[in-house]
Amino acid sequence: MLLSLAILLLSALIVCSSNVVYALVLLVLAFFLSGALLIWQGTEFLGYILIVVYVGAIAVLFLFVVMTLDVDREGSPRSPSGLVDYAPQLAGALFAAFAVWSV
Repeated sequence: MLLSLAILLLSALIVCSSNVVYALVLLVLAFFLSGALLIWQGTEFLGYILIVVYVGAIAVLFLFVVMTLDVDREGSPRSPSGLVDYAPQLAGALFAAFAVWSV
């Protein structure tokens, strides 16, 4: 239960983050926690594959591309109609839906 709450919180932080590098670091942490949750649930193979493939390959590749492209690390101003502005409400609605579904 705590791992899934942490994953949901990290997901909301990833969406709300204005710094791309911080978002990628949070994404790596979310992948690790997702793998730990799968291992704890008894599907060790899927948990290890998630950690090795996503953290070891895809997230590191994303980080390499972000560092190579030299994107604006301070974050660009976002339009008020963007989805990022509604991310905390969306995360709260998803959390409530999962909480009701798990009961």
